[in-house]
Amino acid sequence: MDNDEFVPVLLLSAVGLLFLMYNHLQLLKEVESHMGRGRGRRRWWVRPVNRARERQGFYHNLMAETQLADHEEFFANVRMWPEQFEFLHNILRARLERQSTNMREALPSKLRLGLTLMYLAQGGTIQSLHDEFRVGRSTVYDIIGETCKAIWDLLQPIFLPQPTQEDMKRMADEFFQRWQFPHCFGAVDGRHMRIKAPPNTGSQFINYKGFFSIVLLAVVDAHYRFTFVDIGQYGKLQHDLLLTPTCN
Repeated sequence: MDNDEFVPVLLLSAVGLLFLMYNHLQLLKEVESHMGRGRGRRRWWVRPVNRARERQGFYHNLMAETQLADHEEFFANVRMWPEQFEFLHNILRARLERQSTNMREALPSKLRLGLTLMYLAQGGTIQSLHDEFRVGRSTVYDIIGETCKAIWDLLQPIFLPQPTQEDMKRMADEFFQRWQFPHCFGAVDGRHMRIKAPPNTGSQFINYKGFFSIVLLAVVDAHYRFTFVDIGQYGKLQHDLLLTPTCN
């Protein structure tokens, strides 16, 4: 399969990851602020249960097996095919690799990516990922935050670059040619993504539906391709107000 065929799928995957990323990173910051409280001296550099990672961990066994021999099962776990996973990993590898030390070996970059994609695709708990991948709980938090940031930093310039005036004129022409809608270069819609109430925020995140949320706002062109996203605005804001500060 040619790499160009991966672009639409990776674009959708990237946008899906992006609107989840803000909530996850906020959660990670909150958890990080509480880590270390009540913690005693470190008993192990690596917990005994995690030392069996290569023999019994999900990545080195079932994930590796399905990537080679059962692509449908692999897709069910991370929502992309093995070729797409490899293509994405090649983009992110340099950001995800870590240096091994005398005390312990660094986790493979593919494990980091697979763990994060599985978390985003399935919405599992940190505890379940700790058990399945045989990775420390605090390390799971770090991996998800670091990988999400790498995805945004490296994929956003490729798949969601800032449109130029020439791009907008072209998109407006395409809207008119395909939909007979003049002077339009994007269709806008939004969605409230449910979150846990952040501490000390009052009613900032309560939306008109009565639950806590952040807002995902997206613009697509005449071919349903994303051209702009805004993630993380207060849930209390209406969709039609979100572009006002952005456009100033």
